Amino acid sequence: MQLPPGADAALRLAEEHQRTALDVSAIGSWERDIDDGRVHWSETLERIHGLAPGTFGGTVESYQRLLHPEDRERVLAAMRAGAAGEDQHLVYRIVRPDGVVRWLEAHGRVIRDASGRPRRTIGIATDITERRKAEDRALLLAEAGRVIHGSLDREKTLETIVRLAVPALADWCVVDLLERQGAHRIVALHASPGKQPLLDELHRFAPNLERSDAPVARVIRSGRPLLIEQWTAQWTAAKATSAAHAKLLDTLEPRSAAIVPILGNDGAVLGAMSFFAADSGRRYGESDLRTAEALAFRASTALENARLYGEVVESRRLLEEQALELELQTQQLQDQATELESQRDELEQQAAEMEAVNEELHRVNEELVVANDATRATERFVRGILEAIADPFVVHDAEWRFRYINEAAGKTFARAGHDVNELVGRVLWEEYPDLIGTRFEERMRRASEAQTTVVFEEYYPKGGTWSEMRCYPLPDGGVATIWKDVTDQKRAEETLHYLSRVSEILGSSLDYENTVQSVAELVVPKLADWCAVDLIAAPGRISRIAVAHVDPQKVALAHALWERYPPNLDLPNGLGEVLRTGLPEMYPEIPDELLVAGAVDEEHLRISRELGLTSAIIVPLTAHERVLGAMTLASAESGRRYADPDLALAGEIARRAALAIDNARLYRASLAARDQLEQNSEELETINEELHAANLALAEKTRIADEARHAAEEANHAKAQFLAHMSHELRTPLNAIGGYAQLLEIGIHGPVNEAQLEALQRIQRSQRHLLGLINDVLNFAKLESGHVDYRIAPFPIAPLITGVEALVAPQLAAKSLRYECGGADAALLVDADPEKVQQILLNLLSNAIKFTGRGGLVRVSAVADGDDAVITVADSGIGVPSDKRDAIFEPFVQLARGSGISGHEGTGLGLAISRDLARAMQGDLTLRSSSGEGSVFEVRLPRA
Repeated sequence: MQLPPGADAALRLAEEHQRTALDVSAIGSWERDIDDGRVHWSETLERIHGLAPGTFGGTVESYQRLLHPEDRERVLAAMRAGAAGEDQHLVYRIVRPDGVVRWLEAHGRVIRDASGRPRRTIGIATDITERRKAEDRALLLAEAGRVIHGSLDREKTLETIVRLAVPALADWCVVDLLERQGAHRIVALHASPGKQPLLDELHRFAPNLERSDAPVARVIRSGRPLLIEQWTAQWTAAKATSAAHAKLLDTLEPRSAAIVPILGNDGAVLGAMSFFAADSGRRYGESDLRTAEALAFRASTALENARLYGEVVESRRLLEEQALELELQTQQLQDQATELESQRDELEQQAAEMEAVNEELHRVNEELVVANDATRATERFVRGILEAIADPFVVHDAEWRFRYINEAAGKTFARAGHDVNELVGRVLWEEYPDLIGTRFEERMRRASEAQTTVVFEEYYPKGGTWSEMRCYPLPDGGVATIWKDVTDQKRAEETLHYLSRVSEILGSSLDYENTVQSVAELVVPKLADWCAVDLIAAPGRISRIAVAHVDPQKVALAHALWERYPPNLDLPNGLGEVLRTGLPEMYPEIPDELLVAGAVDEEHLRISRELGLTSAIIVPLTAHERVLGAMTLASAESGRRYADPDLALAGEIARRAALAIDNARLYRASLAARDQLEQNSEELETINEELHAANLALAEKTRIADEARHAAEEANHAKAQFLAHMSHELRTPLNAIGGYAQLLEIGIHGPVNEAQLEALQRIQRSQRHLLGLINDVLNFAKLESGHVDYRIAPFPIAPLITGVEALVAPQLAAKSLRYECGGADAALLVDADPEKVQQILLNLLSNAIKFTGRGGLVRVSAVADGDDAVITVADSGIGVPSDKRDAIFEPFVQLARGSGISGHEGTGLGLAISRDLARAMQGDLTLRSSSGEGSVFEVRLPRA
């Protein structure tokens, strides 16, 4: 639609008027800008979608989330067509935020600019849910009426009505009829085949109609319908008879329900129909309740028709019997009258002939006795022949009712849980509904309809057996069937076939990944619906190398599930247990409890249930007493139930696959080892050449290192000589400086003023400090050159510890430090040089005083520790960082061990000298310290 220039404003005004009209008529309108994709909704349209006015996001993405999943792609395709210039008309569903599903009918037109290019799309949307429901209800009720008039079978008619209601009106529907012993469930149908077993399981939890508060019990007692617009936990609690029942209801997830009574013509309650909404998002209202009542009325009509038909049939039978009896009596009367007339005329003749007649009657009676005996003998003979047939043999009439079952067939049916006496007269397809649609039904009906003998072989999944069937037509339209169990023969053929093909496949290539995949595809779908092969990749980790199913989409689903939900190998059964023990596991039946136990979350459980697994086998892949992995076979669509022969076959296939995998791995390893050996030989030759060159270089470096070591030793000796000489030469002038400064201080050369006195004191302090440094250097030089003399002798340590306090007292007083002497045992003797021990203590105390803040604590103690004496010097100073504890014992190292204390002057030789002295006396000096918590030095010396 192309607009002339200048008409856009007029059009917008007209559109505003149109929106007003639409809002008044409860029709929502929308407008979409094709260029930027923005969408504007009227408030009415927002309310139709269950949104508060003004809360719609205005984007295609926000609208897409409101579309029903089954209609989403169709609506988006229509929107793309609108953007391309096409007008739109569409009927589709939406899902409101509260989960309610609504039907909409939308019309859209394209607005073009002056150049003819599509610019906008505008349109309206009408909620047609009620109209749609009304149409569906009308169709549903019309079809239900047709069904009622088309059948007089009670159960079939009710089942057909329920199939019409599901899923048109309900996600599942249940019909319960009253009988003497209580409510009897006639039909229970779910829209989802995967949840049908759950619905069937509900039958075990039938409520007590007299006392239960369950909805169906309330409806049957009162005869009034019950509408549950929103199913809550309270309704579950009212309906549930046990915890298992409640859990089953929670799994079915009812959201709304309508339960209506089935009333007879006299108003008596015959039963109830229950309609439930779940996954569809439907929420029942009064109109749905009326529809449900209409269906219940039709169900009641069907029941009444079936009852009347039964009464008519019974009455007709009684009348026919009475008419036959009356005809027989009439004929008897006529015969009697004729006989009376004949008797009157022939009385004398009869009297004469009576004796002859009596003789003839006696002869005939004897013949009848003989004939009866022969008939009974013939019957016993025929029955004996039938009973002598070793294979099962049954006879069905034209209506497929059981008429005869021999002993062998009776045993077969008894093993399947059937009472043979009750089976006679029952319809085959009703007793065995799983045969419907199978090759069994097709061939047996062919024998009856074509009046020809049919012979075939077929597998019965429920029993896990193969049978050779022979069906013989009977003149009355029935069929006589004899069958032979050929399971062992078929299994032997199957085993031979599979093992032959497996060996052929595995022997065709050493690429075991592809051959194992081929083996998995071989067993599908005859032996299994699913096949998977997993190998151990590392401890606690497995890799899936093969998955097979006839449907490629399901193979892709299996790979996606494997990535999203990898198997839990720690479970006490399943794949992990087989890999741990190397023993196979077989599950003839897979109950829901097993799926629940293995599920990671609700989504995982839902997918597992949808797969519909019925039976499974897990066998280890074992080669040379090593478990390489496992192979899993599972049945689903086929309904096959695994037994011991299947387990044996699967185990043999797995054993051959494992040997092939192991051989392929060994072959690959041998190739890799050969390649590695060749590579190692080349590398070894190269290494030998490099090693020879390195030996030559090492010899040259060793020679150079010996020369360098010799030069270093000479240099070190020269250094020690130099330090000793220089220390001695420096001390002489320093002693003179100290002496002359002292003479000036005491006024030998005349009086000095206060400033001069202070300068002299500074000179003396500097002279003493420098002299101490030179002494340290001298002592270190002596230690380095080995010229220190030691006078080792036993002496008590206690007096030495007590005496050092006086030597450091001025330094302690200058910083107001507390000094504690822990003392020592007077009997504690040390085998060392007393002078050297005192020098060590003075060095340690000087360091403690230097690095301890004003008002701190310095403590000295000595204790015995086995064969050693341990002298401890501790302070409350700033400590030494842990990464510097070894460095402080190195020569010429000074550490700024923190902030707040200045004047860390020194050569950095005190601790080095002290440790060398301690070690020279067969002891040691160590440090225990934490930065900020003080330092603890320990001097360990031998005890005397």
